[in-house]
Amino acid sequence: MAMRMLQPWWLLSLLVLLPWIWWVSRRSWTDLGPVRWWASHLLRALVLILLVAALAGLQWLDRHDRMAVIYALDRSLSIPARFEEQLLRFIQENSQQRKQESGDQVGLLVFGGTASLELPSEPKPMVLERIFSIVDRDSSDIAGALRLASAAFPEHVQKRVVLISDGNQTQGDALAEALEAKAAGVSVDVLPITYNYQREFMAERVDMPSTVQEGERFEARLYLNASQAAEGTLWLTRNGRRLQEQRVQLTPGRNLYSFQETLNEPGFYSYEVVLEVDGDSVPQNNRAIGYTSVRGRPRMLLVESDPAQAQPLIDALRQIEGEIVLLPVDRIPETLAQLQDFDLVLMSNVSAGSLSIRQMRMLQSAARDFGVGIVAIGGDESFTAGGYRGTPLEEMLPVSMDLSSKKVLPSGALVLIMHTTEFPGGNDWARQTALASLEALGPRDQLGVLLWAGQEQWLFPVGPVGDKAEKGGMIQRMNPGDMPDFDATLEMAHKALKETQAHLKHIIVFSDGDPSGPALALLDRITADKITVSTVMIGPHPGTNGPEKMAEIAQRGKGRYWDVRRPEDLPQIFIKEAAVILKSSIFEEPFTPEIHTYTEPLRGLDGFPQMLGYVATSPKPRAELALVSEKGDPLLAHWQYGLGRTVAFTSDAKARWAAPWMGWPNYGKFWTQVSRWAFRQLQSSDFEALVEVQGTEGKLRVDALDERGNYLNFLELKGRVVDPDGESREILLEQSGPGQYEAVFPAGKVGAYMVNLVQEAGGQVVSTQVVGTAQAYSPEFQALEASTGTLEQIAQATDGQVLDSLGNPFEHDRRVTEVPKDLMERLLIWALILFLLDVGVRRVMLERSQWLAIRAWCLRWIPTRKTAERDEALSLLLERKAALRRQSTRPAVERPQEATAPQPAVGKAPSRRKAAGKSTGVKPKAPKPVVPPEEAEPTEPSAADPRTEEGATSFTQQLLEAKKRAREKRGL
Repeated sequence: MAMRMLQPWWLLSLLVLLPWIWWVSRRSWTDLGPVRWWASHLLRALVLILLVAALAGLQWLDRHDRMAVIYALDRSLSIPARFEEQLLRFIQENSQQRKQESGDQVGLLVFGGTASLELPSEPKPMVLERIFSIVDRDSSDIAGALRLASAAFPEHVQKRVVLISDGNQTQGDALAEALEAKAAGVSVDVLPITYNYQREFMAERVDMPSTVQEGERFEARLYLNASQAAEGTLWLTRNGRRLQEQRVQLTPGRNLYSFQETLNEPGFYSYEVVLEVDGDSVPQNNRAIGYTSVRGRPRMLLVESDPAQAQPLIDALRQIEGEIVLLPVDRIPETLAQLQDFDLVLMSNVSAGSLSIRQMRMLQSAARDFGVGIVAIGGDESFTAGGYRGTPLEEMLPVSMDLSSKKVLPSGALVLIMHTTEFPGGNDWARQTALASLEALGPRDQLGVLLWAGQEQWLFPVGPVGDKAEKGGMIQRMNPGDMPDFDATLEMAHKALKETQAHLKHIIVFSDGDPSGPALALLDRITADKITVSTVMIGPHPGTNGPEKMAEIAQRGKGRYWDVRRPEDLPQIFIKEAAVILKSSIFEEPFTPEIHTYTEPLRGLDGFPQMLGYVATSPKPRAELALVSEKGDPLLAHWQYGLGRTVAFTSDAKARWAAPWMGWPNYGKFWTQVSRWAFRQLQSSDFEALVEVQGTEGKLRVDALDERGNYLNFLELKGRVVDPDGESREILLEQSGPGQYEAVFPAGKVGAYMVNLVQEAGGQVVSTQVVGTAQAYSPEFQALEASTGTLEQIAQATDGQVLDSLGNPFEHDRRVTEVPKDLMERLLIWALILFLLDVGVRRVMLERSQWLAIRAWCLRWIPTRKTAERDEALSLLLERKAALRRQSTRPAVERPQEATAPQPAVGKAPSRRKAAGKSTGVKPKAPKPVVPPEEAEPTEPSAADPRTEEGATSFTQQLLEAKKRAREKRGL
């Protein structure tokens, strides 16, 4: 058994401490016998040695060759689907080669653009039927997979990753991360997934001018790539409408085609080219997208929740020169590129639940990064009452939905009943929807969450939202179970809401409709207490009455029934439902607007007529507050938000609250001035800008010339790039040549990338220009064959090996691992035990009889060993041995025993001769049989002999005298 010490210099202290103990013991006044003296000081020395060993960090080294292997499976879209089942079977069978006697562990992670641990490393057989983890399959991050695998290994084992991939990476640096893994003691074996597409055709990109004049003819160029000669068809679409079809003859390598276009209307245009070839191996990469814009009159977009009531506002806006486009909420633009058509967006009574998070971010980016004006007009489904709290809408507007300072505002109470739904990522969506409801509520609103976890229980009971961080953390950790029925949870929700003092009370049931329906009488009692119930159903089991059941609960509960087909819609639905309890923020009573600050939108206006209602909000610190209600609440507020301007009008522009305004002579002037103030203010530049995507990287190039064609050098150019998810980043352009400026940015996501090119001078914006490009398909579809070279480099750099389908990662390069086991705790325990024993030896004195009693008591607790059952032959031998022993103890000739004369009580015994010659006249007794020792009867102990007691007394006296002599010898 190997041992080691972390701080062995502590042992030097024993050279001083052991002699010191000996010196102290010699001068001790304690009077001990020799045995106790030696035992005490030996125990002290052992205690000291144990303490020093503990301080020296004594460790026992456990040697083993245990190995942990984590399989890293590439799930990106570049891996052909036909390999999926084969790879799972390989992992299942290959993991069975682990050495069970060594305690080998196996685990599994899957990766694409993100990585997820599917099965943690455990010392048991891997059971793998299908993959449950969800990862981003539009990109490959091998480096991220190696990083996660290195962190997932247990300690004190040999660590090995089996990387199963095609080696094509679209982000990260796999080789650099492999070297980091090696430094952490991780080796990487690789199993290449090889393929090679022989018949593949790809649309690389489409180039066109970023801006053109109205009626100007321009040329667009399309770059195609073909692995072999073929005939195909090109389809050209503009803003989603098909324009033309063209037959093309493709040659191996790169092919260039062009088409001519003329645009007679101002706006932002998106062109898409699609290539169709029979027998194409990967048809997903046959698209290319380009953008251009035409300058012209300003355009306004009016998004109206009820288009039938939009005419008065449209009439008021006609005083502005430009085009007005009216759209219902469900037709709001889906992309930032589509929003570039407009210089101003007005939203009339639009709830946050009517927009996706992506659309809200798109509106926010349009204002902040591209200067588009945003005017939010109120109504009973807007602002605080429309669930704006915590959304990008609230971030970009000059008013806040936080009403904590308004003490008289009544609160609402909401209970979520969360039932597990059996579709991929069901519980994850449940967590997202619950978080969306939490974000929509204010601090004084009340929330409770019910779920099934073996029984019906509260995740947290109904109570004020307060600080959302704590409740948000609990929601993120929840895992709803499969509840058998709705009765118990609805009863619990009813009881809790009935006891609250909230003004509005609501229940949302989230389920797939599988549990048994509640009793109708229960729903009647709930609605009788002015509590409403809505249901949200997703993923019902086929052939069941789940939809009918959930619809009946909502109808009986006087709520709304939602039949959700796309999980992405769930958060917005929950925001809409949470808004039911937010209606207390609506004030419906006549009031006269008051001027708070005379700002530009109010120029020339005074004497405002009454309004009939508004939604309560709070002004933000930097906002300009123009109009307020009689209670001081914001009615009209505006501010500069990034490159754009946003306005909040908390009343409506319809007959419900603005009826007196519609007859006001300045109604049109008011909305004209508000809209003109918010319009996009920036001037377009005359630079020629080109932006394109190459692989996973976007490149922006600008040629800057003045009107005479001279180069413009040393300009301050920067850009704002917005990716397909609405995330914005700033890029700085560097001059690369006379009048040329360049910048790069990440472009690994699929979708449109919009760039706002900004020229500044002296800290002021001089001009802007909007350009765009697109990642038309996943970068995974750009690879036509596996990159085995990358995999081989990773294996070589980490001392791994390239496996085949029969390779065994558990065999090669197994090393013995030394695992240190700290002995400090054990050493201290033994030191304490010996210390107590030392105290006992020095302080406790026991007689011999007491020691014997202790020994007997201890022996009682020692289990006796059971004698094995003897076989027949052994028993016969033992019986024969006993018989021989009895025979050997019997006299050879049995004689009558002579009678002996009685002995005198005191005096000498008579001589032998005299005793023999004198007859006593006593009849001799019959001889007694000799009894073998093992058959002798036990005898009773005899009475104490006085001589024994006398001897004991004498021995005690001798000990006392010896003790006295020893004290005199020491001079005491």
